[in-house]
Amino acid sequence: IIRWRDQLLAQGYARGTINSRLSVVNNFLEFLGHRELQLKDFFRREEAVHSPDMTRAEYLRLLQVARSLGREMIYLIVKLIVLTGIRDQDIRRVRVEMVAEGYVTTTVNGKTQRRHIPRSLQQELLDYARREGLTEGVLFLGKNRKNAVHRSYVAYLLQRLCQSAQVPVEKANIRCLRKLYQATWEEIRSNMDLLLEEAYERRMEQEQCYVAWENREMSFSL
Repeated sequence: IIRWRDQLLAQGYARGTINSRLSVVNNFLEFLGHRELQLKDFFRREEAVHSPDMTRAEYLRLLQVARSLGREMIYLIVKLIVLTGIRDQDIRRVRVEMVAEGYVTTTVNGKTQRRHIPRSLQQELLDYARREGLTEGVLFLGKNRKNAVHRSYVAYLLQRLCQSAQVPVEKANIRCLRKLYQATWEEIRSNMDLLLEEAYERRMEQEQCYVAWENREMSFSL
């Protein structure tokens, strides 16, 4: 069980997900009457939440290296995650029809959300589908070309890519890519708030020219 737990971690599964699977195993062992085989060494909650931050420069280096090595599928998956914020379980649900309409779906807190695909990425995804001979159905296929790519294979490709791009291996997971998506949006919102404050300040300064208490150039007849 310990080896299996460590294998799941190496494949890029979230620690919270691993804890859930370990709980299922422990329940099954209790049902069999073998509580002595249960694993007590779960990941702590704070460890499950923490993951390192990937920089924008590291992300761009991943794309450059993937392109130079001809690894188009992982190039597109990395880009799709960072630009839309979809989760690992949603990658296998990406369909050609969705991309053609300009969106992907992701599940957040049990609710399905539609995420817009930037036009430049949409074109890259459609070009990839055309070269792969895909006109409908799942976009990212596994080695057998029949079923959707498995999350463990995506984790494997991402680890290899990080090694080739000299990005720390602890960042070779989808959580880090999604954190970069979230950080990017937070930065954009922060900049927009600043622009709104500056626009508001300019409007107040314009009005102040007309209604300031000490404005002696204006005279009013009462």
